[in-house]
Amino acid sequence: MKCVLFLVVLAVALARPLNVKTFSVTNCDSDPFVINSLKISPDPIVLGGNITVTGDANLPVTISNAQLALTLEKKEGFWIEIPCVDGVGSCTYADFCTLFKNTDKPCPEPFPSLGVPCHCPFPAKHYVVPPTTIETKNPNLSWLTDGEFYAKAVLTDNNSGNEIGCFEIYLDLSSN
Repeated sequence: MKCVLFLVVLAVALARPLNVKTFSVTNCDSDPFVINSLKISPDPIVLGGNITVTGDANLPVTISNAQLALTLEKKEGFWIEIPCVDGVGSCTYADFCTLFKNTDKPCPEPFPSLGVPCHCPFPAKHYVVPPTTIETKNPNLSWLTDGEFYAKAVLTDNNSGNEIGCFEIYLDLSSN
């Protein structure tokens, strides 16, 4: 029995790609919220430097009361789920909007000039982000931040229980 359980766990751990090496995002279901394209460069993302982001997404429903179930994994020979610790990691956030704390302050650039809100509600809209440069921070924790990562985000409407969007992201981070 232990051998069978070990083989099942091993098969699940190895089910992800062996090498990420390129940023990718996919819609995992046929939900209303769809990311048509999202590109980030450089790839791998170098923390402490600038990244350029460009994207296109269609949000046909307003997000104001939603739950976010987030799964984060890091590859350490095989994929390991990062546990939820103090609200960071593979966590479920019952109220997605509480993640955007400074709702009484104006949104910092480049959000206003791009027509992208930085707090709830997120209105139904077709969002287009032209190539935009963003400065990243380096927490100087290379043992934690450097490597290949996988994230799955599932956004669910708290009122109806319907899934709004589901996305899978693979990325490679480096601190040098």
